[in-house]
Amino acid sequence: MYKLLSLLLLIGLASKVLAQPIGSGQASLRFFGNGTNDIDRVKIPLLNPPPNGTSLPINVGNNFTVEFWMRATAAENTGIVYNTNDGDGWITGNTIFDRDIIDNPDNGDFGISIGRPTPSSPSRVVAFGCAVGSTGRTIIGATNVADGNWHHVAVTKSGSTIRIFVDGNIDATATDAPAGSIAYNPSRSLSTRTPNPPAFPTNTWDNEPYIVLGAEKHDYDQYVGSSPGQYLSYSGLLDELRISDVVRYTGAFTPPTAPFSPDANTVGLYHFDEGTGTTLTNTISTLSNGVINVGGSPAGPVWSSESPFGANAAAASVLRSVSNTSTTVDFNDVGQTTGVRIDFTGASGSGTVRVQRFENAPRTPIGISGNVSQYRWIIISTGSFTFASAILRFRVSEIPNNGIINPSTVDIYRRFTPDHGSFALLTMLAPSGGDLRASTTAFSEFAFGSGDNPLPVELIAFSAQAQPNGIRLLWQTASEKNNAGFEIKRKENIEKQDWQTVASYRFSPDLRGKGTTASLTAYTFLDENVEAGKTYTYALRSVDYDGTAHDYPQTVTVEVQVSAQNKVYDYALMQNYPNPFNPSTVIRFTMKETGIAELIITDVLGRQVHAEKLTARAGENIYRFNAANLSSGVYFYTLRARLLCKHAKCYWLSNAAKANFILQKARPAHITLTKSQHLLCNANSMHLLYAS
Repeated sequence: MYKLLSLLLLIGLASKVLAQPIGSGQASLRFFGNGTNDIDRVKIPLLNPPPNGTSLPINVGNNFTVEFWMRATAAENTGIVYNTNDGDGWITGNTIFDRDIIDNPDNGDFGISIGRPTPSSPSRVVAFGCAVGSTGRTIIGATNVADGNWHHVAVTKSGSTIRIFVDGNIDATATDAPAGSIAYNPSRSLSTRTPNPPAFPTNTWDNEPYIVLGAEKHDYDQYVGSSPGQYLSYSGLLDELRISDVVRYTGAFTPPTAPFSPDANTVGLYHFDEGTGTTLTNTISTLSNGVINVGGSPAGPVWSSESPFGANAAAASVLRSVSNTSTTVDFNDVGQTTGVRIDFTGASGSGTVRVQRFENAPRTPIGISGNVSQYRWIIISTGSFTFASAILRFRVSEIPNNGIINPSTVDIYRRFTPDHGSFALLTMLAPSGGDLRASTTAFSEFAFGSGDNPLPVELIAFSAQAQPNGIRLLWQTASEKNNAGFEIKRKENIEKQDWQTVASYRFSPDLRGKGTTASLTAYTFLDENVEAGKTYTYALRSVDYDGTAHDYPQTVTVEVQVSAQNKVYDYALMQNYPNPFNPSTVIRFTMKETGIAELIITDVLGRQVHAEKLTARAGENIYRFNAANLSSGVYFYTLRARLLCKHAKCYWLSNAAKANFILQKARPAHITLTKSQHLLCNANSMHLLYAS
């Protein structure tokens, strides 16, 4: 059973979990630039079947757009791109996208890489080249795309006009590229060449007819007797590749903020969301699925949980310029709080350091002892900046939902490559000034670990609402162990007031726990003993069967603005909470006067699954519905009283389904009854009839 730590609650430290597939818009592929020998690359077929089948739609050539997201660093990509008069001038960079061909007849080819525009440049820019035979053109951008950030890159060809776009801006353009189609010719003969060394079968080129991502496709340097590694491969992340048979951009545009949706002109769309395995799926046609060839040291490409979209995108990102005079650098900006400060020793050179904070757990956290933080950081330096050592300072109060109770029990870990390899414990320093501190000599991915004992109750939500009749507290647990119940602690927001216990499971049935359970459980409590104009803060305590008490760090604060006395109520039915639920939920309703109310619950076919008559009081009433004996799905609940006949919809979510469902409060919905249900209501009597 999953249990939370006494160190962290909510999304703090969680029990260690093995790697698993990643959700939509939340994965990417990490290449390592291993290059030769047909490894560390993705191969996408242009013909069906290769090598001499029918041309597939992805085999674009005249008017087209290729676009993707990338994240890389300069240190891992050292190629140079400078020859603009050659259609293959891009090949000397670190290859990202290779649709080259080799030997005659050279019917046309193109490719994309990144590299230095001059040998001494600290920047890495995009190069895009097209060629037919000995005629060709390469254009070179101006924007540094190897700064550790995600960048949207697009290249287009419209006749003889080719362009590069970076983050929605035109980065380079030329109008003298080959004007005709540069699509792969299905009828061309593959070259006859004896490989040297014999890496591929004699008389064939192993990577024709393919698009290759992340590497120079032919390992050409091995065939011409050059030193292996002359043609460099890409090292970094790729995500969300779209290939279109039209020119989508001719001027500046707003880069996408979510994964692409296919349209009539999309011939290749790769979301990179598999998260596992060796297939890169083309959502347009599986005939153009990519095959992932893993190899090298470190072995790549590997699946990464990093993404420019969704929950796995950075929650905060701050860039600072650094130099040999840098000592203490604060990586917090307005609206971008990373919670990190770095004290440098022995700094030299100049460049930049970027700190990114992510609100998701590290993928495959091998090497972290105990339990793992549900957040992490990636720190990257660029340029010639180096340092002898650095003290990382993580300000606990600036880490959202951290829940840290005892900083001295927290360890800080680093691994050299994000999402890949094992973490190692850093040299820990004593916490100081609210900071967790550790010493490091290098940057990369950082996460927390702790071996603290787990709490018997995993609290995943705690909130409060001011209502006319008091303050309503709501909380939810994901699991419980030997839980006798809860106590409510409260204090007014006045100086030095101590916590007071205002309610206990010993006297209130609503606060009694579920013992031991792995199911979601929702609780609610109404504190009616409040005064208008005052502000109250609440906290929770759970108590085991043996009397052991556990205090939770989360608090909620509410100001009472309306008097809770002498409220006149009307008949009303509220949306259940939580919704979806598993297996119990709270249904609230109000009555104008004391009387009998009837609660009826039906499934989507109109069949009654539960009915109960309730003695309701004037004012607010609470009913706890437990669906443990029902199948998961959609249910409707109807409340009948003297002047009330209302309906609402609720969702009972099983344990198998809840992992794939984002828990959120559903909006009250218009209810569509089935044909087997007929509602008859009048001011004096109301009946819900069910047709046989």
